[in-house]
Amino acid sequence: MVTMTVFADAVERAKPVEVRWGILAAGVGALLGVATAVNSSVGLGLAILVAVVVAILLRPSSLLLILVASVFMELITIGNLTITRVIAPVALFVVIAAAVRKGTQIRPAAPLFWAGAYALWALASGLWTVSPAGTRYLLFSLAIALVFMLSFASLLATRRDLDRVLYALAGLSLSLGVLSTLAFIGRPLFGFGLLQEGRVQGGTGDPSFFAAAQLIALPLILVLASNTQKGLVRNALYVVALVNIGSVLSTVSRGGTIQLVVVLILLLALPARSIFRSPTQKRLAMVALVGGMVIFFVRYSADLAPRLETIYSRSQDRTGSGRLAIWPAAVDAAQERPFLGIGYGAFVRTSVDRIYDTPGASIENFNVHPEEVHNAFLGTTAELGIPGITIFLGLLFSTGLALRRTAKRARDAGADFISSVANALLVGLVGWCVGSMFIETETSRPIWILIGMTLALPKLIPEKEASEPQ
Repeated sequence: MVTMTVFADAVERAKPVEVRWGILAAGVGALLGVATAVNSSVGLGLAILVAVVVAILLRPSSLLLILVASVFMELITIGNLTITRVIAPVALFVVIAAAVRKGTQIRPAAPLFWAGAYALWALASGLWTVSPAGTRYLLFSLAIALVFMLSFASLLATRRDLDRVLYALAGLSLSLGVLSTLAFIGRPLFGFGLLQEGRVQGGTGDPSFFAAAQLIALPLILVLASNTQKGLVRNALYVVALVNIGSVLSTVSRGGTIQLVVVLILLLALPARSIFRSPTQKRLAMVALVGGMVIFFVRYSADLAPRLETIYSRSQDRTGSGRLAIWPAAVDAAQERPFLGIGYGAFVRTSVDRIYDTPGASIENFNVHPEEVHNAFLGTTAELGIPGITIFLGLLFSTGLALRRTAKRARDAGADFISSVANALLVGLVGWCVGSMFIETETSRPIWILIGMTLALPKLIPEKEASEPQ
């Protein structure tokens, strides 16, 4: 009786808000307990959602860190849904709620209009698609990608937000890079399924996608390293960059390796102050990165060389030279419907018949099965026709142009860090375009995050300069 009285007095003295939070926490805890007892996957999904919602309520910009993390953890599934598909509805709600807040409005810009045109044309293709199921699936994936873009365009509103995103990206790149590379060299710390037929796939579930994500992160990590005042932190970030390169090579991805070479060439070719703070810093960093890449390749050449040699060989195997069968089928589809295309996401559902029916498709020693085009540009042309590929290229070109303008404006305003970030994103964009010649990346989350950051960066330039005419 005394205990109940004490409890009642405590409740009486507590603030109404605290009481409501306590009741809510108790209710959520009970719900999670029941859900976990009935279905562990559902319980895990609800737990993740609760953690996400609480983090966002405490700090809305935390959503950005959650979205970055989800890109590297696509292997986590709740039932049949990947983690990004679970988080996307919450992210959309946050973006809508933030639309009326000062500093989180999305500024009109060319990439935003091109993205809207791309989405509308993809949606319209549902009227003539040869595979309604394939189109519905990819449209849903595109909707999630657009939510990622809008989240970054809206919630990335301060330099502090940007710093937190970049450091989170560096941390994820390091942790997944270390785990993946150790798994590749035969010394795994955990059995998280990071290997796929002897190739590193990180937490993304696909080696080539993991390589592409890491190579968007690499230039940004170098910007962080070059702009920190603490020598210990700077050196640690350069180690992160080395781990990043090692993990990319560990994917044994032909497209990823070419993308890596292109990114390093761009970093070498750009003026030192585009990314680094001084020419000396650039020379030291590039010697370390290129040297580390060469040492890693030589040490594990027996594992890397056989697959990478097929970049310039027409020999066929099951691992990827099947593009010699897939690409002619995609070209045939594009020629069949040059203006409208066969429908967004329709190729994979009809690929088997197309490969067999396409003259000149090399299917010897290739296990024919449903496949994507494995080329974002050819795939877009086949599925969305000439208008679709025109819009897609317009989106990429306008993003690159916007980044170049932002870099210049930021440099003129004395915001050197913002300028370097814009240049790093531009390097990542070009590298991604190269890698996309070997994989389907139209709805890949990292590139849409990059576009969202492109839209947000002008907000971080000092207002007096940002308001001046270009």
